[in-house]
Amino acid sequence: MKIKYFLILTTLFFLSCKTIKPLVKEDDVEITDIEKHYLLSDSSSEKYYLIMLIRKLQFEKKLGEIPMVIVDGDPKYYFYKEETKALNVEKNKITKIKILEAEKCVETFGAACKYGLVTISTFGTQEELP
Repeated sequence: MKIKYFLILTTLFFLSCKTIKPLVKEDDVEITDIEKHYLLSDSSSEKYYLIMLIRKLQFEKKLGEIPMVIVDGDPKYYFYKEETKALNVEKNKITKIKILEAEKCVETFGAACKYGLVTISTFGTQEELP
């Protein structure tokens, strides 16, 4: 019985491993060059909340490698955007996170959204995105 659980855990571990070399290792969390764009402005381990959510959705094949991020209607990051604005969002300020798979958002946002979309609404947001 123990061997069965060990094999399952080992298989899951190897399936979740990425081939991209980590850029930063902080607080036992390794992030890639791409993932640094998804850091929240929290000072605690909460700053990795969005990264961990995106990783989970990538594992479930709901998001691609570089999903587009929109915070309160302002596009913050997508795969070919040269200038990247900081998210400047704390986890406790987030009221809603909406995920759109690539097929559903390419028609609205074009090629910038080909890896999927993460929309984040914070307190005081008036605009609702599709």
